[in-house]
Amino acid sequence: MDHSNKLHILQQAVDLTAMMQEKGEQEQWTDVVESISIRENILNGIFPVSEGDNSIEFKALLECLIDKNEQLTQLCSQQKESLQFELKGITKNKKAVNAYQTV
Repeated sequence: MDHSNKLHILQQAVDLTAMMQEKGEQEQWTDVVESISIRENILNGIFPVSEGDNSIEFKALLECLIDKNEQLTQLCSQQKESLQFELKGITKNKKAVNAYQTV
């Protein structure tokens, strides 16, 4: 694959990651999950990189992808913590109901 095609594909990965982040911020997690395999396939198309891919444009896009991915990862971690907190609350409520029913 030539360098310009890799740049185009890398831009698609950046755009998709940005869209995933937006969907996560809107709490549309199903859309985020559905996009994971698409993004993985896109990234598999450009890696491994070669010496010819060592351009300023390629590096800039790659850095942008890494930044967006870190933001998305942080958003996912926050959602995970929130869900764990909710699950603990549900578990406590269930225990309280069970205790009340046994009395």
